[in-house]
Formats: sequence, structure tokens, C-alpha cells
Amino acid sequence: MLTRPAQDGVTLIELMIGSALGLLILSALLGLYGTMVHSSGEGLRAAQLQQQLRAVLGILQQDLRRAGYFGVTPDHTALPLLRANPFTDADDPGKVATERNDIRLGQYPGESADSCILYSYDLDRDGNLTTSGTGMERFGFRLRAGQLQMRAGGTAFDCAQGSWQAVTDGNVEITQLHFQLDSTPLHPQLGENACTGGEPCLYIRNVRIQLSGRLRADQRVRMTLHDRVRLRNDRYLASL
Repeated sequence: MLTRPAQDGVTLIELMIGSALGLLILSALLGLYGTMVHSSGEGLRAAQLQQQLRAVLGILQQDLRRAGYFGVTPDHTALPLLRANPFTDADDPGKVATERNDIRLGQYPGESADSCILYSYDLDRDGNLTTSGTGMERFGFRLRAGQLQMRAGGTAFDCAQGSWQAVTDGNVEITQLHFQLDSTPLHPQLGENACTGGEPCLYIRNVRIQLSGRLRADQRVRMTLHDRVRLRNDRYLASL
């Protein structure tokens, strides 16, 4: 009597169990892939925001360092020149705030305090202040409606008037802009903090900047940058 040899294989139940395990592994791999893609997308968006904010901060730094620049050729005695500097109001320190050309802070109506900065410098290096029109030498930055704006012209030198243009593009919303002006008095002969009434005084100034922003398309992606800018042109007053 002939007998058939036994054949190896899997049962239907074993096949179903194996298929289920395969599906579970595939599902886990797909979930891991989705998480990696999502994290990668968030990283790219964060990098985009950081690039934009750093570019804006770079513009602020570069221009603010020029504040108070007086384009005259110094001789062996620099103090007479510093006394006549119209870009720091050294020639007339008693000006009312709205007429001052020296660096000062303010805000556009409705925006947070000290979210605007105004200053001037000798753009054409002729030693004279041009207040409006071609070659205007009064500048500023301000926060308005989620945009960082740069002053482009106008007669009134304040944070609410004049012509301003956006520095940031529509993809980024600036949520906070704050300036802080630090001033250290320095006596020309006696050193730091030695200035008293009736004596000359030199002011060493720094501007602290806080800049916060987020992506309009994904407001979860947000960032804050801090920096301090040393003004290269000190303010000199012949007497306090």
C-alpha cells in the first residue's frame, strides 16, 4: 500500500496571524515616517523664521550703529566738533522732544511702549542735517500692525507720522519689538560717572533690542531674539 509523504506548510490561522503582524509592523513604520516628516517640516519652518528675524535684526544693528554720525574731518581737537554735532542735538540740547534729532524712543498709537526708535546721521557726510526730501537724514524703525517698518520720509519726525515702509514680508508677523536705551555719562578728564552740573559730559550709549515673531501660516512656530548695539557716535554736551 502506497502512502503519501507529509507536506510542510502553514495553516490558514497561521497565515492570518502572520498577515496581522505584518500589518502592525507596517502601520508602526508608517507612523514613524509621518512623525519624521512632520518634525522635518517644523524644523524647516523654524529655520525659515529664524532666518527672517536674524536678517531683520541685522538691518537694525547696521543702521543703529550710525546714529549720531557727524561727517566732518576731525583735527587735533575733537571736542569743538562734538559740540557742534546737530545729529545728537549737542548744538542745542534744550530742544523739545518732537524737534530732537538725537536718538529717542516712542511708539505708534496703540502699539506697546518703546516699540519705535528715531535717530539721525550724516548720510551725505557734508556736516549739515537734511530733515526731509531727497537725501533725508532722519531715520527710524517702528512696530505697526505686526510689521517692522522703516522710516522713509516725511516732515514731522515722530513715530506716528511720515512715510514708512515694511521691512518684513507677509509670511512673518512681528509680535513684539522693544528698544531700551542705556546711557553712561563719562567726564572727558575724570572718567565714568564723574559729570556734575556746569561741566562737560560725554554719553556712551547702547541700545538693547528684543524682537519676537511667528509665522502667519503656522503660529506655533515662534521665536525671540535679543541683541545689544553699541552706538559708535557718543553724545557730547559742553555743560549739563
